[in-house]
Amino acid sequence: MDGAYRNQDAASATGLFASLPTNQSTINWLGFEDGTGLHGSLDHEWQYPDHLFDFYMPASETQSISEVSPAASRDIENVAGGSTIRSSNSGMTPQNDITTDTISTELRSEPPGKFYADGGTARLPRMRKRKAVISHAAHERPKQTFSLLLPSNLMIQPSTNEWLDSQGYAELQSHYSAMCTTTSGLFAPFEAIELPPKALFDHLCDLYADNVSSILPFIHLPSLRLQSQHPLLILSLAAIGSHYLKNPGLDQFVLSLHEFVRRVIFSAAECLGGYMTGPVTEHNITMLHVVGATYCGEKTLRDEAFALRLKLATFFLDEHGPNTTPLATEDNWSQWVERESRLRLRHCIWMMDCIWSFQFQTRSLLSLSDATLDLPSIERLWNASTATHWVQLMHEKQPLPDLATAVNDLYMHKKVTADVGEFARILLIYGLHRRLSDVAAYYGQRLSSWIPKDQHSVGMIVPPNSSVWLPSLPIFKQWQNHTCDSLDVLHWAANATIGEASGFEHTTVLHLHLARVILLTPIREIVSLARYLAGGKSLRSEAMVMGDRQAVHRWANQHQYKARLAAVHAGVVFWHIRRFSTNAFYEPTAVAHAALVLWAFSAFSSKTATPPSLPPDEMQPALEDNDAHSSDSESSSDTIILLDRPADDEIVQEFVLNGPRMRANMTGVGDLYGEKGPERVVREGARILRTLGCWREWEFWANVLDKLVVVCKRERRKTKEAASSDSHATSIPSTRGLGDG
Repeated sequence: MDGAYRNQDAASATGLFASLPTNQSTINWLGFEDGTGLHGSLDHEWQYPDHLFDFYMPASETQSISEVSPAASRDIENVAGGSTIRSSNSGMTPQNDITTDTISTELRSEPPGKFYADGGTARLPRMRKRKAVISHAAHERPKQTFSLLLPSNLMIQPSTNEWLDSQGYAELQSHYSAMCTTTSGLFAPFEAIELPPKALFDHLCDLYADNVSSILPFIHLPSLRLQSQHPLLILSLAAIGSHYLKNPGLDQFVLSLHEFVRRVIFSAAECLGGYMTGPVTEHNITMLHVVGATYCGEKTLRDEAFALRLKLATFFLDEHGPNTTPLATEDNWSQWVERESRLRLRHCIWMMDCIWSFQFQTRSLLSLSDATLDLPSIERLWNASTATHWVQLMHEKQPLPDLATAVNDLYMHKKVTADVGEFARILLIYGLHRRLSDVAAYYGQRLSSWIPKDQHSVGMIVPPNSSVWLPSLPIFKQWQNHTCDSLDVLHWAANATIGEASGFEHTTVLHLHLARVILLTPIREIVSLARYLAGGKSLRSEAMVMGDRQAVHRWANQHQYKARLAAVHAGVVFWHIRRFSTNAFYEPTAVAHAALVLWAFSAFSSKTATPPSLPPDEMQPALEDNDAHSSDSESSSDTIILLDRPADDEIVQEFVLNGPRMRANMTGVGDLYGEKGPERVVREGARILRTLGCWREWEFWANVLDKLVVVCKRERRKTKEAASSDSHATSIPSTRGLGDG
């Protein structure tokens, strides 16, 4: 799937890697380059290490894309704040000059409808109607105080579901009085006000059901609505749902609800309150709290929530519910719901452990080998609202393998059965992620390249003195390629679902793009370098920072094919969030990571076309395998790819092969290869983050990106001024010789 060029160093591999087949086609990476970059240091306001900003090349030394592409003057370049339209028939016209006031009302067409048959000249594009979410500017806050005081203008919509009965509400009032309003040595008291009305908790649970239940599907809503639930579970659902309230000024209320849940969990763990909850309900509450607190934007709550990850991982490993599926009779519906809920809770724990590992740079507590539990049932079966409907669907149910086996089959056979639901497909995505991470962890150890023989032998390969660069290992590249092919299989199925939904993209698509962004990049080094540049310099030593920079530079140049493929998927993350956002808790960090990957690609990648130096005997089969490339390679300089829009597979592969010969345009950025590409793509990422106002994690990342824009702009200007002064100095002839004469 990912290319036509062969790995050039496989033939020279020795020892463990010499036995690997070399006849598989791949466009992984170029041969080793010098990697030292440009030379010359800058006079920085911050004491950055030397050569940290070597990617800011003077304009006179950087080959413009217009020199490579004769089509540059015909392109459309949208720049944030001042878009211009280039046309071969007219001059440059600012888009901002074209306003609705200049358009005659008689020429306006009717607004389009959902379908062409509605009579308009066009139909509405397929996109999720973004709910109105109040987004606030990030700012420094005083020491946190807790209060459940509600704004006077808050409108509580009446709920059709009674999530919390009167007895449960009275129990919540008792817990609130004991842990939040009474002065004690354990907890600081909340502001002395009454618990919000029961109707608010019903409304917040409705918001949870509408916005989160499909993202983290382990709470069975049909049975939850049919019978009374533990009030503390309702409290944890309400805390998650509070993020989707539309009123401004609710940050303190949302954080206070999470603090209320935290105190409940702490008191239950210390046996201070005599809580009567079963193990599944207890871990449901814990899971909801950990997810809500880690993404609420408050560092203290996040750190305390992360301490509960071990409790969740222990439940995942130790919980062993009934393995047999009950018979499909109406009397067994509740038994099946209990079994499936346990199964899905464990799956969500495993999936979130994987997501946290790259979104928060934490160490994973669970591995793929631990995931020996059956895949969850399809959504139609899980969402059945009555026992009768459930029985009808159960007769069509096919047995599913466990997650680890399904990942193995996907790797080896590149097939997924049609009976696998969307949640199960998302689990498969992270199963592939977990497998490649395990491979990277193993081969990243120096001893893994050593082949032990007998006790008197040192082995075939001596461990290297330097760290292992994984893309240089043929075996790792093959694992990476097979992972990409497996993700492609899942993506083809997702495209079929998009087609059935008339172009509407579901959440699985975002997970698929995000997986490529993470698996094809040195994401830890990119994030660490960006955070350092944004002011986190005290957390990293100079040697560590320069190590991060070297890793990113090496990725962008020696692993350039996968870097360009990652840039494609990072751009489409922007597309998906703009149009199909569900305001999920993981979206702000996903946007930030995509923006930083695009920044690193724009800043560090080569701006000129450098064909790979493959041996002739390897190049010819590659060209034969790609007739379109061999016939159209000369026209690649005329090609534009819009990175933040879904693209045809042919143009994606053309960009992967010949990226610097093309214009890589993005909305609000223009050409990513342009001189201002790095700072513009970071600014666009920050702009998108400010549309995601539900989870305050966006504030942290918007702050990082804003500071990175300032740093990039300042360093670019300094470099340009230095280049201009050097050019001026060399153009003035010396007068010393004339004076001496």
